[in-house]
Amino acid sequence: MLDGVGHDGPPLIEMSRTPIAEWSVFRAVRRARLPVATIALSYLVSLIIGIAMVHAGSRFALERRDRLVRHGESNDPAGIAFRQGKLIKAFAIEFGRDTYRSVVKTLAGLTIILPYPLAVQGGWYGGILSLDSNHESLLRDPFDAAYYFCFEILQFTAASLAAGAGLNLTIACFRPLPDYQGDKWFFVPREALRDLLRIYLLVIPLIFVSAAWKYFVP
Repeated sequence: MLDGVGHDGPPLIEMSRTPIAEWSVFRAVRRARLPVATIALSYLVSLIIGIAMVHAGSRFALERRDRLVRHGESNDPAGIAFRQGKLIKAFAIEFGRDTYRSVVKTLAGLTIILPYPLAVQGGWYGGILSLDSNHESLLRDPFDAAYYFCFEILQFTAASLAAGAGLNLTIACFRPLPDYQGDKWFFVPREALRDLLRIYLLVIPLIFVSAAWKYFVP
């Protein structure tokens, strides 16, 4: 049995004897920490800017928020299923769509440049959705605020890991860490590729919890 995706790690049965911080998936995150952290920071800063803009009454932000919501209400299959009371269908659509989007973010990460504007866009959109349809703040009520921030944290953590994994792989091809100096597949360090797959062992559960949080948490 392999260590999740690699061929040279400890068997899964032995992982319970290993400190959690030393599990291969968390080692992979540590190696990719700089790309992941910079993308997460881009998302967080733009999220705060979006929140500040709508709470300050920015007409541009409010109009964009309303257009975004109207488009979602008319065209989002998950939202439509949710309003029809089909929670499992809504959850399945959301989970599948966000998984696909994470793969796209990873591919964007390979370009080095694209993940940052995508993170800024995603964070800003999350920020302007901090108001309800009456333009009342979701942050006024502690429970609504907790629901909102937990969802956004799940979303941007998964997105940052996915994009950072792709960015880390590209960096490893040109300026590899000592851990990536070994075998290569063409010019791609195999260990860096394994780390990308290991990181997805965190990304997928985060997407699952995020979709469940959106549709099953009252």
